[in-house]
Amino acid sequence: MKKHRAFTLVELLSVIIILAVIIVIAIPKISNAIVSRKKQSFIASAKNVSRQLSYENLDKKEFSMAKLEDLGLQLGNDYDKEQSIAYIKDNEIYLDLVGKGKFEGMYLCGIYHHSSGIEVQSVPCNENPDLDVKLTVNLNGGKTTQTFTMMYKSGTEITLINPTRDEYNFDTWTVVSGNSVLEDNKLTIGTTNTILYALWKGDPLLTLNLNGGEIPYDLEPKYPTGTEVTLPNATKTNYDFIGWTVESGDALISGSKLTMGYEDTIAKANFSGEEYILTYNLNGGTGIIESTTYMYAEEGTINLSSTVPTRLGYTFKGWAETSNATVPLYQAGEAYSKNNIGNKTLYAVWQIRSISCTSG
Repeated sequence: MKKHRAFTLVELLSVIIILAVIIVIAIPKISNAIVSRKKQSFIASAKNVSRQLSYENLDKKEFSMAKLEDLGLQLGNDYDKEQSIAYIKDNEIYLDLVGKGKFEGMYLCGIYHHSSGIEVQSVPCNENPDLDVKLTVNLNGGKTTQTFTMMYKSGTEITLINPTRDEYNFDTWTVVSGNSVLEDNKLTIGTTNTILYALWKGDPLLTLNLNGGEIPYDLEPKYPTGTEVTLPNATKTNYDFIGWTVESGDALISGSKLTMGYEDTIAKANFSGEEYILTYNLNGGTGIIESTTYMYAEEGTINLSSTVPTRLGYTFKGWAETSNATVPLYQAGEAYSKNNIGNKTLYAVWQIRSISCTSG
């Protein structure tokens, strides 16, 4: 019987090394083949999507940039429906597809009807330094007089105009996608696709604080901004009605006419014999000035505090009814009429001291 010779250690090591070399060579090729097939599958799928586009049906839609789904394309589950868009540039329709699921991490960028213009890459289309950043403005049911283009250079600053919408008040803008920066009404374009969204709030509420009284009829709970509302005279046993004041909100009132602002408003009915508080706001100054309480009366006055506040580098000029006033309405110790309705705040008015320098 013939004996079989066992492998020596050197022979075993040689075989292992050879197998390792084969694996090192084969795995990248296999991996590249898989990636290539995945890319080809992505391109084939993308072309099926692009075939749904045509100049004819796009001509019927007014758009500079839009989500493909909004253009009536069926994307399935292999694409990000929020980020996959079409846009017009240089009279060409460009297609940006963002992979999802089995195509995660793959992006197709190019002119939709040119197979040679389609490129698959591993970074978003707008991160290519040769492409501009795309801006989508969603007015959320509103309209605007401002014209937006579909493409902006990174770093471009856009001053936004507030849009309008029937029966709604504009609240604010918000960036819902992308890394563009929004500060007040300034939008600075970042480096990624940006979606700008308008937020709205409904008509402001009008609440009446009847202050223990009553009115002859009820008012509507909401009014559009700018509406002039006639407030009825309120009645209260053993009291005389003296007028309405705005407790909160940005509505304006003149007599019985209240003009709605943008904010919810509370209007208060005021009656004779009520006490009101007069408060002093030092507006950056120092000192202690106690609030003054007075009883409303059609005639008569109270004296304002004679205490004069101080502020380093400034001269006290008097008191005003707004914090940014430069001209005072009252001086310290001056008479103040009791027919001022409602709690009031007086603000200190300051003038910076001038410093003169002389050379000796």
